[in-house]
Amino acid sequence: MATTALTTTTDRALTTTDIMAAIGSFYLIESSAEALRAWLDVRESVANPGEVALFVSLDRAYKGEGISTQAIRYVVDEYLADVGLKAKGISCHSLRHSAATWARAGGAKLDAIADQLGHASTDTTRIYARIVDRMTENPALYLEALLTAKLSFGSRMGLSPCPLDKKGS
Repeated sequence: MATTALTTTTDRALTTTDIMAAIGSFYLIESSAEALRAWLDVRESVANPGEVALFVSLDRAYKGEGISTQAIRYVVDEYLADVGLKAKGISCHSLRHSAATWARAGGAKLDAIADQLGHASTDTTRIYARIVDRMTENPALYLEALLTAKLSFGSRMGLSPCPLDKKGS
């Protein structure tokens, strides 16, 4: 189970460690950094003494202990259900894949996504590049653009968009 050790935050970088002793940095957007600062204020009063996990349980049975990945999945599933989005195939893991795909579609570099996901190699992360390439290089998009341009040009010239559109052909 991976845990996030509570260490000092500098600027907007949060250094983490997991039980495999891998080290990485996560750079947060300002709204995430603000939410994390607010949690850190609360965490101080609810975490058990000596607890190193960044996120701790508020549940009576496990109060103050680091939360497990199973607990995170449960919480995310509950939130998805609350907003009517819980369905087969929609989970923590699928949200992780979606975030990586959207980041790639938005222009994020493959090595940055690999770091964020904790992949040891960008080869593992290339699936997101392939998905985005398939979406953006879809031949149907080129055909649609070509047909739209030709139809628009033809209608401006007073021509029928397609000879097959004429009745009786």
